[in-house]
Amino acid sequence: MSVIARVRTDERGFTLVELLTAMLIGLVILGAGLAILDRSWNASAEVSDRAAGLASARSAMAQVTRDLRSQVCLGANTPIIYGDQNRVRFYADLSDGSSRNAVEIREIAYDASARTLVERVWRPTGGTYPNLTYPTQPTVTNLLLERAWPASSGAPIFDYYAWDTSDGGATVRLGTPLSASDAARTIRIVVSFQARPSNRPSAAQRAADIQNEVFVRSADNTSATGGPSCA
Repeated sequence: MSVIARVRTDERGFTLVELLTAMLIGLVILGAGLAILDRSWNASAEVSDRAAGLASARSAMAQVTRDLRSQVCLGANTPIIYGDQNRVRFYADLSDGSSRNAVEIREIAYDASARTLVERVWRPTGGTYPNLTYPTQPTVTNLLLERAWPASSGAPIFDYYAWDTSDGGATVRLGTPLSASDAARTIRIVVSFQARPSNRPSAAQRAADIQNEVFVRSADNTSATGGPSCA
């Protein structure tokens, strides 16, 4: 007598409702993963943009600071020739000091329309210090920064300060454009701007802000009322 074993198998599968539910759960998980990946990508791009903007801003600020720290008097003429919130023109000497005839006119200017920061240089063409002659047009024009913006809406690129005669040791902010008397009193210039990424120039949230202040080296720091000391 033989015994035949019968094995019962369950041939039932997923119902349509179960299949759709599983697919929906899978899509939700996939969507969440893609959202995390997208946020991670955007965060990485934001950090990269900020780093690139900060590098450009630092390079431009280094040149601006170098120029402003090289301000000199031209005889009895004080260093600053003209100054407003977007432009400052001044006498500067970046030579080795072997000749006083190397005094240049330099200008740092912000173009609000082009969103650029440029440096202009007028080199003397003749004369003897302090009666030097300069060309009408700049000898050299250098682009310092593209996609440059004020640090905040309506903020100045340049701020000028003089000694506060009512409070020894303190400084007071000067109005712009500088009057001749205020230009002669200016002892400190604060420079601030921001650089925005090249591929997202309108993305203010990815901007890199930078600020520095420069004291006029010919300013008399022993006098609470004096400006640059020029002979």
